[in-house]
Parts: sequence; C-alpha cells; structure tokens
Amino acid sequence: SGIVNAAFRVGGDLGKLVMTTYGAVLGAKLFMVAVMLGLAYFNRFIAMPRLRNFTAHDGPAAKSMPLAAGLCLSIAAEWGVGLLVLGLAALLGITAPPQ
Repeated sequence: SGIVNAAFRVGGDLGKLVMTTYGAVLGAKLFMVAVMLGLAYFNRFIAMPRLRNFTAHDGPAAKSMPLAAGLCLSIAAEWGVGLLVLGLAALLGITAPPQ
C-alpha cells in the first residue's frame, strides 16, 4: 500500500519520493520484506529438506545438531526481520507522504 500511496502522491516524479523521509522508510521496509522472503525461502526449501533428509544411518544423531541449530537461528532472524518490518510499517503510517 505504501508503493501505491506514493505513486498517487508523486505522480511521475520519482525524485520526490527518493528525497523524502517517506521514501527512505518505504525503501527500508521493502528491503526488509525482501530479506524476510529470502530467509523464508531458505528455511522452507533449503534448510528444512536438509534436516528432513538427514537419517540415522548418516551418522550419530549429534551430527544433525548443527543443521537444527542453523535452522533455529535462521527462523529467529526471520522473526526479527518481521518485527522490524512491522515497526517500519508503523513508522510509515505516521510519516508524511511526499507531495
């Protein structure tokens, strides 16, 4: 909604968007959403299959601990970035849009 709101406000002059606090906050939010989606992709399609495919015949159960710990760390990072996105969305809601 921030992109659409900004597009209505600035029309065809993107310079107005880039040089404002609103544009900076919107850019930061979009970047953090991209980071969060990247982490989610990694967790779902890379880390989880690796952990799932690890079987008991691959060695001692302790060998799977780094995989599980890495997944936990990545999930925690995804949560943290998600909270940051919510904070940026709140800040975007109280920041004056470009005119």
